[in-house]
Amino acid sequence: MTSEQKDRICNGIDTQMMIEKFQQQEQSKSTNLTLEQQTISDSNGNNQNDDNWKSVQTRRNINNKKKIIGNNIIDHSIQSKVLSKSSPIHYPSNQNQISSYSHSNQHQTNKSVNRLSITNYALDYASNYHFPPIKLECYPKITERKEGTRLINDLIKTITPGFLTQNPCFSNDIFVDLWWINPEGNIQLIIKSTDLYVYLCKKDRYPNQINNVKINPIPPNHLPPQHTVIIKWVNNSFIDDDIRDELNMKFESIFLIESMHGTMNEKNRHMKVEILEKKEYIKILNSGKINLGGQLYSVDEYLPSPRILICNRCNLPGHTKKSCRNSDVDICRRCGKPRTNIKEQMDCEIKCHHCQEKHLANDYKCKIIDKYRRELIDELKKHPERMPAEVQLFIPTEYRSDDRKKMIYNEKAYQQYQCIQQQQHYNKIDEIGWPLLKTNNSSTSTSAVSTDICMAIKNLSEELKEEKKRFEIAQKQIEDKYKNIVQSTNQVLLLVKQVQQTQETTISTMSKVLNQVLVPVCSKSLENLELVITKLKTRVRNIELDDVIELINNQISYINEAYKEFDRHQEELKMISDKQNETMATAMDNMLQLING
Repeated sequence: MTSEQKDRICNGIDTQMMIEKFQQQEQSKSTNLTLEQQTISDSNGNNQNDDNWKSVQTRRNINNKKKIIGNNIIDHSIQSKVLSKSSPIHYPSNQNQISSYSHSNQHQTNKSVNRLSITNYALDYASNYHFPPIKLECYPKITERKEGTRLINDLIKTITPGFLTQNPCFSNDIFVDLWWINPEGNIQLIIKSTDLYVYLCKKDRYPNQINNVKINPIPPNHLPPQHTVIIKWVNNSFIDDDIRDELNMKFESIFLIESMHGTMNEKNRHMKVEILEKKEYIKILNSGKINLGGQLYSVDEYLPSPRILICNRCNLPGHTKKSCRNSDVDICRRCGKPRTNIKEQMDCEIKCHHCQEKHLANDYKCKIIDKYRRELIDELKKHPERMPAEVQLFIPTEYRSDDRKKMIYNEKAYQQYQCIQQQQHYNKIDEIGWPLLKTNNSSTSTSAVSTDICMAIKNLSEELKEEKKRFEIAQKQIEDKYKNIVQSTNQVLLLVKQVQQTQETTISTMSKVLNQVLVPVCSKSLENLELVITKLKTRVRNIELDDVIELINNQISYINEAYKEFDRHQEELKMISDKQNETMATAMDNMLQLING
Protein backbone atom coordinates (compact mmCIF):
# COMPACT_ATOMS: atom_id res chain seq x y z
CA MET A 1 0.00 0.00 0.00
CA THR A 2 1.46 3.35 -1.05
CA SER A 3 1.76 6.45 1.14
CA GLU A 4 -0.92 8.20 -0.87
CA GLN A 5 -3.37 5.32 -0.33
CA LYS A 6 -2.67 5.39 3.41
CA ASP A 7 -3.33 9.12 3.48
CA ARG A 8 -6.60 8.61 1.60
CA ILE A 9 -7.73 6.03 4.16
CA CYS A 10 -6.69 8.18 7.16
CA ASN A 11 -8.37 11.27 5.78
CA GLY A 12 -11.56 9.41 4.84
CA ILE A 13 -11.49 10.32 1.14
CA ASP A 14 -12.84 6.93 0.02
CA THR A 15 -15.60 7.07 2.56
CA GLN A 16 -16.39 10.60 1.47
CA MET A 17 -16.72 9.55 -2.17
CA MET A 18 -19.15 6.79 -1.20
CA ILE A 19 -21.21 9.25 0.83
CA GLU A 20 -21.28 11.75 -2.03
CA LYS A 21 -22.56 9.06 -4.40
CA PHE A 22 -25.24 8.17 -1.88
CA GLN A 23 -26.20 11.85 -1.57
CA GLN A 24 -26.49 12.22 -5.32
CA GLN A 25 -28.85 9.25 -5.40
CA GLU A 26 -30.93 10.74 -2.61
CA GLN A 27 -31.07 14.13 -4.34
CA SER A 28 -32.28 12.53 -7.56
CA LYS A 29 -35.08 10.81 -5.62
CA SER A 30 -36.33 13.90 -3.78
CA THR A 31 -36.01 17.13 -5.76
CA ASN A 32 -37.96 19.23 -3.25
CA LEU A 33 -35.42 18.82 -0.43
CA THR A 34 -32.02 20.48 -0.52
CA LEU A 35 -29.10 19.64 1.70
CA GLU A 36 -26.74 22.28 2.96
CA GLN A 37 -23.81 20.29 4.28
CA GLN A 38 -22.13 22.51 6.76
CA THR A 39 -20.19 21.01 9.59
CA ILE A 40 -20.52 23.08 12.73
CA SER A 41 -18.21 23.22 15.71
CA ASP A 42 -17.18 25.66 18.39
CA SER A 43 -15.88 28.96 17.00
CA ASN A 44 -13.88 29.77 20.11
CA GLY A 45 -11.67 26.70 19.86
CA ASN A 46 -13.52 24.59 22.42
CA ASN A 47 -13.18 20.95 21.38
CA GLN A 48 -16.80 19.94 21.09
CA ASN A 49 -15.87 16.77 19.14
CA ASP A 50 -19.23 16.84 17.38
CA ASP A 51 -19.02 17.48 13.67
CA ASN A 52 -22.45 16.12 12.79
CA TRP A 53 -24.28 18.49 10.48
CA LYS A 54 -28.03 18.94 10.67
CA SER A 55 -30.09 21.01 8.23
CA VAL A 56 -33.22 22.90 9.24
CA GLN A 57 -35.07 21.47 6.26
CA THR A 58 -33.89 17.85 6.69
CA ARG A 59 -32.90 15.57 9.58
CA ARG A 60 -30.07 13.59 8.04
CA ASN A 61 -26.92 12.87 10.08
CA ILE A 62 -23.54 11.69 8.88
CA ASN A 63 -21.14 10.21 11.41
CA ASN A 64 -17.53 11.31 11.47
CA LYS A 65 -14.48 9.22 11.07
CA LYS A 66 -12.12 9.43 14.05
CA LYS A 67 -8.50 8.58 14.27
CA ILE A 68 -6.86 8.05 17.68
CA ILE A 69 -3.24 9.07 17.98
CA GLY A 70 -1.75 8.80 21.44
CA ASN A 71 -3.96 10.70 23.86
CA ASN A 72 -5.57 12.92 21.23
CA ILE A 73 -8.71 12.24 19.22
CA ILE A 74 -8.67 13.72 15.74
CA ASP A 75 -12.04 14.22 14.06
CA HIS A 76 -12.01 14.02 10.26
CA SER A 77 -15.08 15.89 9.14
CA ILE A 78 -16.67 15.52 5.75
CA GLN A 79 -15.46 18.21 3.37
CA SER A 80 -15.71 18.83 -0.34
CA LYS A 81 -11.91 19.13 -0.54
CA VAL A 82 -9.57 17.11 1.67
CA LEU A 83 -5.86 17.93 1.63
CA SER A 84 -3.45 15.02 2.00
CA LYS A 85 -0.61 15.17 4.53
CA SER A 86 1.82 14.47 1.74
CA SER A 87 0.57 17.42 -0.32
CA PRO A 88 1.05 20.68 1.63
CA ILE A 89 -0.72 23.91 0.72
CA HIS A 90 1.19 26.11 -1.73
CA TYR A 91 0.36 29.80 -1.51
CA PRO A 92 0.60 32.09 -4.56
CA SER A 93 4.14 33.28 -5.07
CA ASN A 94 3.54 36.77 -6.46
CA GLN A 95 1.16 39.64 -5.98
CA ASN A 96 -0.75 39.05 -9.23
CA GLN A 97 -1.46 35.49 -8.28
CA ILE A 98 -2.58 36.64 -4.82
CA SER A 99 -4.83 39.26 -6.37
CA SER A 100 -6.37 36.80 -8.84
CA TYR A 101 -6.81 34.26 -6.07
CA SER A 102 -8.43 36.91 -3.90
CA HIS A 103 -10.93 37.76 -6.67
CA SER A 104 -11.76 34.13 -7.31
CA ASN A 105 -12.04 33.49 -3.62
CA GLN A 106 -14.25 36.58 -3.26
CA HIS A 107 -16.51 35.22 -5.98
CA GLN A 108 -16.64 31.86 -4.21
CA THR A 109 -17.41 33.57 -0.88
CA ASN A 110 -20.21 35.61 -2.41
CA LYS A 111 -21.78 32.41 -3.68
CA SER A 112 -21.52 30.98 -0.18
CA VAL A 113 -23.16 34.09 1.27
CA ASN A 114 -26.17 33.60 -0.95
CA ARG A 115 -26.70 30.05 0.30
CA LEU A 116 -26.14 30.49 4.05
CA SER A 117 -28.57 28.39 6.04
CA ILE A 118 -29.45 28.07 9.72
CA THR A 119 -28.41 24.57 10.75
CA ASN A 120 -29.70 22.75 13.79
CA TYR A 121 -26.25 22.71 15.32
CA ALA A 122 -25.96 26.48 14.90
CA LEU A 123 -29.30 26.80 16.69
CA ASP A 124 -28.10 24.50 19.47
CA TYR A 125 -24.94 26.54 19.83
CA ALA A 126 -26.90 29.82 19.96
CA SER A 127 -29.40 28.51 22.52
CA ASN A 128 -26.87 27.35 25.12
CA TYR A 129 -24.60 29.00 27.65
CA HIS A 130 -20.91 28.40 26.92
CA PHE A 131 -18.45 28.52 29.80
CA PRO A 132 -14.78 29.21 28.98
CA PRO A 133 -12.23 26.62 30.18
CA ILE A 134 -10.48 26.81 33.56
CA LYS A 135 -6.70 26.54 33.33
CA LEU A 136 -4.49 24.81 35.92
CA GLU A 137 -0.81 25.70 35.71
CA CYS A 138 1.16 22.69 36.97
CA TYR A 139 4.69 22.55 38.41
CA PRO A 140 6.24 20.22 37.34
CA LYS A 141 4.43 20.01 34.02
CA ILE A 142 2.05 17.16 33.21
CA THR A 143 3.22 14.93 30.37
CA GLU A 144 1.22 11.69 30.74
CA ARG A 145 -2.53 11.31 30.68
CA LYS A 146 -2.51 8.88 33.62
CA GLU A 147 -0.84 11.50 35.77
CA GLY A 148 -3.42 14.07 34.69
CA THR A 149 -6.29 11.66 35.41
CA ARG A 150 -5.00 11.03 38.91
CA LEU A 151 -4.59 14.76 39.53
CA ILE A 152 -8.15 15.52 38.34
CA ASN A 153 -9.65 12.75 40.52
CA ASP A 154 -7.77 13.95 43.60
CA LEU A 155 -8.81 17.54 42.87
CA ILE A 156 -12.48 16.49 42.80
CA LYS A 157 -12.05 14.62 46.11
CA THR A 158 -10.39 17.65 47.70
CA ILE A 159 -13.01 20.23 46.71
CA THR A 160 -16.09 18.04 47.24
CA PRO A 161 -16.59 18.68 51.03
CA GLY A 162 -16.32 22.45 50.67
CA PHE A 163 -18.51 22.44 47.56
CA LEU A 164 -21.30 20.45 49.24
CA THR A 165 -21.13 22.73 52.27
CA GLN A 166 -21.50 25.73 49.98
CA ASN A 167 -24.22 24.04 47.85
CA PRO A 168 -26.25 21.74 50.14
CA CYS A 169 -29.03 21.40 47.55
CA PHE A 170 -26.71 20.00 44.87
CA SER A 171 -27.74 16.38 44.20
CA ASN A 172 -25.88 15.50 40.97
CA ASP A 173 -22.52 13.81 40.60
CA ILE A 174 -19.45 16.03 40.88
CA PHE A 175 -17.16 15.61 37.87
CA VAL A 176 -15.30 17.44 35.11
CA ASP A 177 -17.05 17.21 31.74
CA LEU A 178 -13.88 17.49 29.66
CA TRP A 179 -10.18 18.05 30.28
CA TRP A 180 -6.98 17.94 28.27
CA ILE A 181 -3.27 18.64 28.54
CA ASN A 182 -2.18 21.66 26.52
CA PRO A 183 1.24 21.90 24.78
CA GLU A 184 2.72 23.76 27.78
CA GLY A 185 2.04 20.79 30.08
CA ASN A 186 -0.84 22.48 31.90
CA ILE A 187 -4.39 21.18 32.34
CA GLN A 188 -7.54 22.84 31.04
CA LEU A 189 -11.00 21.95 32.33
CA ILE A 190 -14.45 22.25 30.76
CA ILE A 191 -17.25 22.25 33.36
CA LYS A 192 -20.90 22.51 32.34
CA SER A 193 -22.43 22.42 35.83
CA THR A 194 -23.15 26.02 36.78
CA ASP A 195 -22.82 25.50 40.55
CA LEU A 196 -19.49 23.68 40.28
CA TYR A 197 -18.18 26.16 37.71
CA VAL A 198 -19.03 29.15 39.95
CA TYR A 199 -17.47 27.44 42.97
CA LEU A 200 -14.19 26.93 41.09
CA CYS A 201 -14.13 30.55 39.92
CA LYS A 202 -12.68 31.53 43.31
CA LYS A 203 -8.95 30.90 43.47
CA ASP A 204 -8.67 30.20 47.21
CA ARG A 205 -10.94 27.15 46.91
CA TYR A 206 -8.21 25.13 45.20
CA PRO A 207 -5.52 23.20 47.07
CA ASN A 208 -1.98 24.49 46.70
CA GLN A 209 -0.55 21.06 45.89
CA ILE A 210 -1.88 17.69 44.69
CA ASN A 211 0.29 14.55 44.37
CA ASN A 212 3.49 16.60 44.74
CA VAL A 213 2.34 18.83 41.89
CA LYS A 214 1.91 22.51 42.65
CA ILE A 215 -1.08 24.00 40.87
CA ASN A 216 -1.83 27.62 40.11
CA PRO A 217 -5.48 27.94 39.02
CA ILE A 218 -6.36 30.66 36.53
CA PRO A 219 -10.14 31.11 36.85
CA PRO A 220 -12.20 32.73 34.09
CA ASN A 221 -12.77 36.47 34.01
CA HIS A 222 -16.57 36.27 34.14
CA LEU A 223 -19.26 34.26 35.95
CA PRO A 224 -22.18 32.58 34.14
CA PRO A 225 -25.30 34.67 33.40
CA GLN A 226 -27.14 32.88 36.26
CA HIS A 227 -24.96 34.83 38.70
CA THR A 228 -25.04 38.22 36.97
CA VAL A 229 -27.37 41.19 37.48
CA ILE A 230 -27.68 44.58 35.82
CA ILE A 231 -28.00 47.90 37.64
CA LYS A 232 -29.76 50.18 35.17
CA TRP A 233 -29.23 53.83 34.31
CA VAL A 234 -26.42 54.60 36.73
CA ASN A 235 -25.30 58.23 36.53
CA ASN A 236 -21.94 58.70 34.82
CA SER A 237 -20.76 60.94 37.67
CA PHE A 238 -20.87 57.85 39.90
CA ILE A 239 -17.59 56.17 38.88
CA ASP A 240 -17.01 52.41 38.90
CA ASP A 241 -14.60 52.48 41.86
CA ASP A 242 -17.14 54.22 44.10
CA ILE A 243 -19.84 51.74 43.09
CA ARG A 244 -17.45 48.86 43.76
CA ASP A 245 -16.62 50.17 47.25
CA GLU A 246 -20.28 50.67 48.17
CA LEU A 247 -21.40 47.27 46.88
CA ASN A 248 -18.52 45.52 48.66
CA MET A 249 -19.80 46.98 51.94
CA LYS A 250 -23.29 45.54 51.28
CA PHE A 251 -22.39 42.18 49.73
CA GLU A 252 -19.55 39.81 50.57
CA SER A 253 -19.30 37.79 47.35
CA ILE A 254 -18.92 40.43 44.62
CA PHE A 255 -16.80 38.89 41.84
CA LEU A 256 -16.76 41.62 39.18
CA ILE A 257 -18.27 45.07 38.58
CA GLU A 258 -17.99 46.77 35.20
CA SER A 259 -19.83 49.18 32.94
CA MET A 260 -21.66 47.81 29.90
CA HIS A 261 -20.12 49.75 27.02
CA GLY A 262 -23.03 49.21 24.66
CA THR A 263 -25.36 51.05 27.07
CA MET A 264 -23.27 54.16 27.73
CA ASN A 265 -24.57 57.59 26.74
CA GLU A 266 -23.90 61.16 27.82
CA LYS A 267 -25.76 60.89 31.16
CA ASN A 268 -25.80 57.29 32.36
CA ARG A 269 -25.06 53.65 31.63
CA HIS A 270 -25.83 50.11 32.83
CA MET A 271 -23.56 48.32 35.32
CA LYS A 272 -22.99 44.55 35.23
CA VAL A 273 -22.44 42.96 38.65
CA GLU A 274 -21.32 39.33 39.03
CA ILE A 275 -22.01 37.65 42.39
CA LEU A 276 -20.56 34.35 43.63
CA GLU A 277 -23.13 33.48 46.31
CA LYS A 278 -26.54 32.43 44.99
CA LYS A 279 -28.32 33.77 48.10
CA GLU A 280 -26.93 37.25 47.60
CA TYR A 281 -27.76 37.07 43.88
CA ILE A 282 -31.40 36.15 44.65
CA LYS A 283 -31.59 38.83 47.37
CA ILE A 284 -30.47 41.69 45.14
CA LEU A 285 -32.59 40.42 42.23
CA ASN A 286 -35.79 40.02 44.31
CA SER A 287 -35.39 43.49 45.78
CA GLY A 288 -35.68 45.04 42.33
CA LYS A 289 -34.01 48.23 43.60
CA ILE A 290 -30.69 49.14 45.15
CA ASN A 291 -29.50 52.27 46.93
CA LEU A 292 -26.21 53.62 45.60
CA GLY A 293 -24.93 57.03 46.62
CA GLY A 294 -28.30 58.00 48.08
CA GLN A 295 -30.22 57.16 44.88
CA LEU A 296 -32.41 54.19 43.99
CA TYR A 297 -31.56 52.27 40.82
CA SER A 298 -33.44 49.43 39.15
CA VAL A 299 -31.94 45.93 39.24
CA ASP A 300 -32.68 43.26 36.64
CA GLU A 301 -31.28 39.87 35.68
CA TYR A 302 -28.60 39.71 32.99
CA LEU A 303 -29.58 37.78 29.88
CA PRO A 304 -27.00 37.15 27.14
CA SER A 305 -27.95 37.51 23.50
CA PRO A 306 -27.76 34.50 21.14
CA ARG A 307 -24.22 33.74 19.99
CA ILE A 308 -23.35 32.88 16.41
CA LEU A 309 -20.58 30.77 14.95
CA ILE A 310 -18.14 32.62 12.69
CA CYS A 311 -15.52 30.75 10.69
CA ASN A 312 -11.91 31.77 11.32
CA ARG A 313 -11.02 30.86 7.73
CA CYS A 314 -13.65 32.46 5.48
CA ASN A 315 -15.14 34.79 8.15
CA LEU A 316 -18.69 33.70 7.32
CA PRO A 317 -21.25 32.71 9.98
CA GLY A 318 -22.76 29.28 10.47
CA HIS A 319 -19.68 27.03 10.66
CA THR A 320 -16.07 26.91 11.84
CA LYS A 321 -12.64 26.61 10.30
CA LYS A 322 -12.47 22.85 10.77
CA SER A 323 -15.54 22.34 8.59
CA CYS A 324 -15.15 25.29 6.21
CA ARG A 325 -15.89 24.52 2.54
CA ASN A 326 -15.76 28.08 1.25
CA SER A 327 -11.99 28.58 1.13
CA ASP A 328 -8.81 26.52 1.09
CA VAL A 329 -6.71 29.15 2.89
CA ASP A 330 -7.23 31.53 5.78
CA ILE A 331 -8.62 34.89 4.68
CA CYS A 332 -7.63 38.08 6.48
CA ARG A 333 -10.62 39.60 8.29
CA ARG A 334 -9.20 43.08 7.72
CA CYS A 335 -8.50 43.22 3.99
CA GLY A 336 -9.96 39.96 2.63
CA LYS A 337 -6.67 38.69 1.15
CA PRO A 338 -5.04 35.31 1.96
CA ARG A 339 -3.40 35.46 5.39
CA THR A 340 0.17 34.57 4.40
CA ASN A 341 2.11 37.02 6.56
CA ILE A 342 0.43 37.83 9.85
CA LYS A 343 2.79 40.68 10.78
CA GLU A 344 2.22 42.54 7.51
CA GLN A 345 -1.54 42.08 7.66
CA MET A 346 -1.79 43.55 11.14
CA ASP A 347 -1.57 46.98 9.48
CA CYS A 348 -3.45 46.28 6.26
CA GLU A 349 -6.48 48.28 5.14
CA ILE A 350 -9.73 47.46 6.93
CA LYS A 351 -12.35 46.58 4.33
CA CYS A 352 -14.96 43.84 4.72
CA HIS A 353 -14.72 41.36 1.87
CA HIS A 354 -18.42 40.47 2.32
CA CYS A 355 -20.07 43.88 1.93
CA GLN A 356 -17.07 46.13 1.03
CA GLU A 357 -17.70 48.41 4.03
CA LYS A 358 -15.07 49.86 6.38
CA HIS A 359 -15.14 47.27 9.18
CA LEU A 360 -13.76 43.82 9.98
CA ALA A 361 -15.28 40.88 8.13
CA ASN A 362 -16.44 39.20 11.35
CA ASP A 363 -17.91 42.38 12.86
CA TYR A 364 -21.60 42.35 13.78
CA LYS A 365 -21.92 45.58 11.76
CA CYS A 366 -21.53 43.54 8.57
CA LYS A 367 -24.78 43.30 6.63
CA ILE A 368 -24.21 39.61 5.95
CA ILE A 369 -23.63 38.73 9.60
CA ASP A 370 -26.45 41.04 10.69
CA LYS A 371 -28.84 39.31 8.30
CA TYR A 372 -27.71 35.87 9.46
CA ARG A 373 -28.11 36.91 13.10
CA ARG A 374 -31.63 38.20 12.45
CA GLU A 375 -32.59 34.93 10.74
CA LEU A 376 -31.06 32.94 13.59
CA ILE A 377 -33.06 34.88 16.22
CA ASP A 378 -36.25 34.52 14.18
CA GLU A 379 -35.69 30.77 13.99
CA LEU A 380 -35.16 30.59 17.75
CA LYS A 381 -38.36 32.57 18.33
CA LYS A 382 -40.28 30.15 16.12
CA HIS A 383 -38.95 27.11 17.98
CA PRO A 384 -38.35 28.01 21.65
CA GLU A 385 -39.04 24.40 22.60
CA ARG A 386 -35.56 23.41 21.43
CA MET A 387 -33.93 25.55 24.14
CA PRO A 388 -32.75 24.05 27.44
CA ALA A 389 -34.94 24.67 30.48
CA GLU A 390 -32.43 26.84 32.37
CA VAL A 391 -31.50 29.12 29.42
CA GLN A 392 -32.99 32.56 28.77
CA LEU A 393 -31.71 34.71 25.90
CA PHE A 394 -32.03 38.46 25.42
CA ILE A 395 -33.33 39.83 22.12
CA PRO A 396 -31.54 43.06 21.10
CA THR A 397 -33.86 45.97 20.38
CA GLU A 398 -33.20 46.02 16.64
CA TYR A 399 -34.17 42.34 16.29
CA ARG A 400 -37.50 42.46 18.11
CA SER A 401 -40.72 41.84 16.24
CA ASP A 402 -44.10 43.54 16.66
CA ASP A 403 -44.83 41.71 19.93
CA ARG A 404 -41.79 43.52 21.47
CA LYS A 405 -40.73 40.45 23.46
CA LYS A 406 -37.38 40.97 25.14
CA MET A 407 -36.37 37.36 25.71
CA ILE A 408 -36.52 33.86 24.24
CA TYR A 409 -36.97 30.85 26.49
CA ASN A 410 -38.72 27.51 26.67
CA GLU A 411 -41.69 28.56 28.80
CA LYS A 412 -43.02 25.12 29.80
CA ALA A 413 -39.61 23.61 30.44
CA TYR A 414 -38.49 26.72 32.35
CA GLN A 415 -41.52 26.62 34.66
CA GLN A 416 -41.01 22.93 35.35
CA TYR A 417 -37.31 23.55 35.93
CA GLN A 418 -38.08 26.29 38.45
CA CYS A 419 -40.63 24.06 40.20
CA ILE A 420 -38.11 21.20 40.42
CA GLN A 421 -35.45 23.55 41.79
CA GLN A 422 -37.86 24.82 44.44
CA GLN A 423 -38.95 21.28 45.36
CA GLN A 424 -35.36 20.07 45.63
CA HIS A 425 -34.55 23.05 47.85
CA TYR A 426 -37.41 22.32 50.27
CA ASN A 427 -36.79 18.56 50.26
CA LYS A 428 -33.15 19.18 51.10
CA ILE A 429 -34.11 21.37 54.06
CA ASP A 430 -36.93 19.14 55.31
CA GLU A 431 -35.77 15.52 55.35
CA ILE A 432 -39.23 14.22 56.32
CA GLY A 433 -40.97 16.27 53.63
CA TRP A 434 -42.95 14.83 50.76
CA PRO A 435 -40.90 13.29 47.92
CA LEU A 436 -40.55 15.03 44.60
CA LEU A 437 -43.50 14.36 42.29
CA LYS A 438 -42.95 13.40 38.69
CA THR A 439 -43.58 16.22 36.25
CA ASN A 440 -46.22 15.87 33.58
CA ASN A 441 -45.02 16.98 30.16
CA SER A 442 -48.60 17.44 28.97
CA SER A 443 -49.41 20.10 31.56
CA THR A 444 -52.04 22.66 30.59
CA SER A 445 -51.97 26.39 31.01
CA THR A 446 -54.00 26.00 34.22
CA SER A 447 -51.28 23.88 35.80
CA ALA A 448 -48.68 26.42 34.69
CA VAL A 449 -50.65 29.19 36.42
CA SER A 450 -50.96 27.03 39.53
CA THR A 451 -47.23 26.45 39.47
CA ASP A 452 -46.62 30.19 39.27
CA ILE A 453 -48.96 30.80 42.20
CA CYS A 454 -47.26 28.05 44.20
CA MET A 455 -43.83 29.53 43.49
CA ALA A 456 -45.10 33.01 44.40
CA ILE A 457 -46.48 31.72 47.71
CA LYS A 458 -43.20 30.00 48.53
CA ASN A 459 -41.23 33.11 47.65
CA LEU A 460 -43.50 35.25 49.80
CA SER A 461 -43.16 32.76 52.66
CA GLU A 462 -39.38 32.94 52.42
CA GLU A 463 -39.50 36.73 52.29
CA LEU A 464 -41.72 36.78 55.39
CA LYS A 465 -39.30 34.53 57.28
CA GLU A 466 -36.37 36.67 56.25
CA GLU A 467 -38.22 39.84 57.30
CA LYS A 468 -39.06 38.33 60.72
CA LYS A 469 -35.46 37.29 61.19
CA ARG A 470 -34.27 40.74 60.16
CA PHE A 471 -36.73 42.41 62.57
CA GLU A 472 -35.61 40.21 65.48
CA ILE A 473 -31.97 41.02 64.79
CA ALA A 474 -32.73 44.76 64.55
CA GLN A 475 -34.81 44.62 67.76
CA LYS A 476 -32.00 42.90 69.62
CA GLN A 477 -29.52 45.47 68.37
CA ILE A 478 -31.78 48.30 69.58
CA GLU A 479 -32.19 46.67 73.01
CA ASP A 480 -28.44 46.18 73.35
CA LYS A 481 -27.89 49.77 72.35
CA TYR A 482 -30.49 50.96 74.90
CA LYS A 483 -28.89 48.91 77.67
CA ASN A 484 -25.51 50.36 76.83
CA ILE A 485 -26.94 53.88 77.05
CA VAL A 486 -28.58 53.15 80.43
CA GLN A 487 -25.34 51.69 81.78
CA SER A 488 -23.41 54.73 80.58
CA THR A 489 -25.96 57.05 82.22
CA ASN A 490 -25.75 55.08 85.45
CA GLN A 491 -22.00 55.39 85.41
CA VAL A 492 -22.32 59.15 84.90
CA LEU A 493 -24.70 59.40 87.85
CA LEU A 494 -22.26 57.47 90.01
CA LEU A 495 -19.51 59.83 88.99
CA VAL A 496 -21.70 62.85 89.77
CA LYS A 497 -22.52 61.38 93.18
CA GLN A 498 -18.85 60.90 93.93
CA VAL A 499 -18.11 64.49 92.89
CA GLN A 500 -20.94 65.73 95.13
CA GLN A 501 -19.70 63.71 98.08
CA THR A 502 -16.22 65.13 97.55
CA GLN A 503 -17.61 68.65 97.49
CA GLU A 504 -19.62 68.02 100.66
CA THR A 505 -16.53 66.72 102.40
CA THR A 506 -14.57 69.81 101.33
CA ILE A 507 -17.26 72.21 102.50
CA SER A 508 -17.66 70.35 105.80
CA THR A 509 -13.92 70.54 106.42
CA MET A 510 -13.84 74.27 105.68
CA SER A 511 -16.82 74.82 107.95
CA LYS A 512 -15.09 73.05 110.80
CA VAL A 513 -11.98 75.15 110.29
CA LEU A 514 -14.04 78.34 110.36
CA ASN A 515 -16.11 77.29 113.35
CA GLN A 516 -13.30 75.87 115.41
CA VAL A 517 -10.31 78.05 114.45
CA LEU A 518 -10.76 81.23 112.51
CA VAL A 519 -13.89 82.75 114.02
CA PRO A 520 -13.01 81.95 117.69
CA VAL A 521 -9.41 83.11 117.23
CA CYS A 522 -10.45 86.35 115.58
CA SER A 523 -13.12 87.06 118.20
CA LYS A 524 -10.82 86.23 121.12
CA SER A 525 -8.03 88.33 119.63
CA LEU A 526 -10.28 91.36 119.25
CA GLU A 527 -11.61 90.95 122.81
CA ASN A 528 -8.06 90.75 124.19
CA LEU A 529 -7.09 93.78 122.15
CA GLU A 530 -10.10 95.69 123.56
CA LEU A 531 -9.10 94.72 127.11
CA VAL A 532 -5.54 95.91 126.57
CA ILE A 533 -6.67 99.25 125.15
CA THR A 534 -9.13 99.75 128.05
CA LYS A 535 -6.39 99.26 130.62
CA LEU A 536 -4.10 101.53 128.67
CA LYS A 537 -6.78 104.24 128.57
CA THR A 538 -6.99 104.40 132.39
CA ARG A 539 -3.35 105.18 132.49
CA VAL A 540 -2.88 107.39 129.46
CA ARG A 541 -6.27 109.17 129.38
CA ASN A 542 -6.20 109.65 125.61
CA ILE A 543 -9.47 110.50 123.81
CA GLU A 544 -8.40 108.69 120.57
CA LEU A 545 -8.38 105.34 122.38
CA ASP A 546 -12.17 105.53 122.75
CA ASP A 547 -12.53 105.52 118.96
CA VAL A 548 -10.29 102.49 118.70
CA ILE A 549 -12.30 100.64 121.37
CA GLU A 550 -15.55 101.43 119.53
CA LEU A 551 -14.08 100.19 116.23
CA ILE A 552 -12.98 96.96 117.86
CA ASN A 553 -16.44 96.42 119.34
CA ASN A 554 -17.99 96.94 115.88
CA GLN A 555 -15.62 94.37 114.37
CA ILE A 556 -16.49 91.84 117.06
CA SER A 557 -20.23 92.36 116.40
CA TYR A 558 -19.73 91.97 112.60
CA ILE A 559 -17.79 88.74 113.06
CA ASN A 560 -20.46 87.30 115.35
CA GLU A 561 -23.32 88.20 112.94
CA ALA A 562 -21.43 86.81 109.89
CA TYR A 563 -20.64 83.63 111.75
CA LYS A 564 -24.31 83.12 112.71
CA GLU A 565 -25.46 83.73 109.12
CA PHE A 566 -22.77 81.40 107.70
CA ASP A 567 -23.80 78.69 110.18
CA ARG A 568 -27.46 79.02 109.13
CA HIS A 569 -26.50 78.90 105.43
CA GLN A 570 -24.50 75.73 106.02
CA GLU A 571 -27.51 74.08 107.61
CA GLU A 572 -29.68 74.96 104.61
CA LEU A 573 -27.12 73.63 102.14
CA LYS A 574 -26.83 70.40 104.09
CA MET A 575 -30.61 69.88 103.92
CA ILE A 576 -30.60 70.50 100.13
CA SER A 577 -27.66 68.12 99.66
CA ASP A 578 -29.45 65.39 101.57
CA LYS A 579 -32.49 65.76 99.32
CA GLN A 580 -30.26 65.61 96.19
CA ASN A 581 -28.65 62.43 97.45
CA GLU A 582 -32.03 60.82 97.99
CA THR A 583 -33.18 61.80 94.46
CA MET A 584 -29.97 60.50 92.85
CA ALA A 585 -30.24 57.22 94.78
CA THR A 586 -33.82 56.80 93.51
CA ALA A 587 -32.71 57.49 89.87
CA MET A 588 -29.88 54.98 90.13
CA ASP A 589 -32.23 52.33 91.54
CA ASN A 590 -34.55 52.90 88.56
CA MET A 591 -31.62 52.55 86.14
CA LEU A 592 -30.60 49.26 87.74
CA GLN A 593 -34.14 47.97 87.46
CA LEU A 594 -34.25 48.87 83.74
CA ILE A 595 -30.95 47.10 83.11
CA ASN A 596 -31.94 43.97 85.02
CA GLY A 597 -35.57 43.99 84.03
